[in-house]
Amino acid sequence: MVQKRNRCRNARKRSYHWGEFQFPLLGGRNYALCGKAKGGYLWDVDGREYIDYRMAFGPIILGHAYDEVDQKVIEEIQKGILFAMTGELEVAVAEMIVDMSPAIDMVRMACSGTEATMHAIRVARAYTGRDIIVKFEGNYHGMHDHTLWSTYAPVEAYGNRRSPIPVAASSGIPTAMRDFIIVLPFNDFDGFDRVMKSHGEQIAAVITEPCQGNCAAINPQPGFLELIRQRTEEHGCVFILDEVKTGFRIANGGAQEYYGIKPGPGNVCQVPWQRLPCGGLRRQA
Repeated sequence: MVQKRNRCRNARKRSYHWGEFQFPLLGGRNYALCGKAKGGYLWDVDGREYIDYRMAFGPIILGHAYDEVDQKVIEEIQKGILFAMTGELEVAVAEMIVDMSPAIDMVRMACSGTEATMHAIRVARAYTGRDIIVKFEGNYHGMHDHTLWSTYAPVEAYGNRRSPIPVAASSGIPTAMRDFIIVLPFNDFDGFDRVMKSHGEQIAAVITEPCQGNCAAINPQPGFLELIRQRTEEHGCVFILDEVKTGFRIANGGAQEYYGIKPGPGNVCQVPWQRLPCGGLRRQA
């Protein structure tokens, strides 16, 4: 126990960063180190118990170390886990996603949400032959350079509402990437319309969370997602709906079902996986 306490104290003297921002477990620089977790609780290495309100930023909807899931994972691991080819379970899961989501007709697996959005953006650029991506301030779409803009910056850094400034989330993101991103305030009908009228023929995709989830929750104003759907179709863009937090949670069919968004050509949705480091990419033909 003394050794564990020493490890915990030593860790508190250090700061672990992702770029220039950090994700501490329990706030500030004096955060604890997690030792184990079960259900809705976790324990640090010193044995203190906490209620876990974060649940791994959302995906652990059944709770930590859920017995039924863990047992199935153990069974599958014993059969091997990496084959460089499609497995039977992948097909079964893909079919289940299609059955649960009427708007979806094709699924591609990924190892994380970050990879899923990277794939979605690449597909959108290949499909349209264009480069520019539109995203909304405060939305998080993974750790890659394409969309890690205007996510965590102070409000005053974003500039004027009519002409927002893309703010890189950390050092290490090439400034040249700014040429391929347009950022807008979420729920800004007029601003979105202006951008689509001015740049619609250059835009490959508009990516958004259905409702913002990094700030408790901010729902889309009535008609906002429908406006994105309409304008992307008019300008031949792809509408990427990032459902890492909403997929299979707010409805079986995700946000498209819950908010009543009619799918259309080129629609792509990212889907979360339960507990394990996986992701998915869904397509509407």
